[in-house]
Amino acid sequence: MGILVALAVVAVAVAAAVLVSKRKKPVVMDLWTRVLRWGSVVSALMAAGLLVPDTKAESGMFALVLLGVPVVVCALAAFVSEVAGRAGRVAAWAGALVMIAWVLLLGIGVGLAFAPAALLLLGAASASDSRDRVSASGSPKRRPGR
Repeated sequence: MGILVALAVVAVAVAAAVLVSKRKKPVVMDLWTRVLRWGSVVSALMAAGLLVPDTKAESGMFALVLLGVPVVVCALAAFVSEVAGRAGRVAAWAGALVMIAWVLLLGIGVGLAFAPAALLLLGAASASDSRDRVSASGSPKRRPGR
């Protein structure tokens, strides 16, 4: 369980760093979003791997659903975001929302183990959202009302 706590601390730190550095150049933000997206996949795989024995003993074959859904959601969000380009922003937000819902649905038990993956995916969605607001000249676009 100590590994999961350390992973959660790292996830929060990385997500916070991305949110603070939103004003960086588009190339830097693209690298950050990639790191966050694939980091969420690694985090979900690690959490699922650590929880397989206990969950399988308690839930039987349903453990495949309990542990597989977060891994598949993170992997799909990361893959679609890589392939789809700008439309991948929708995939990142959808994946982040599904992951947060899964963490809340499973509550204090297995769900908390997937919280770092949800935070990383949420950070990736947020970073990709800000990246798309940067114009071709490299300066941020003005939004109405500002």
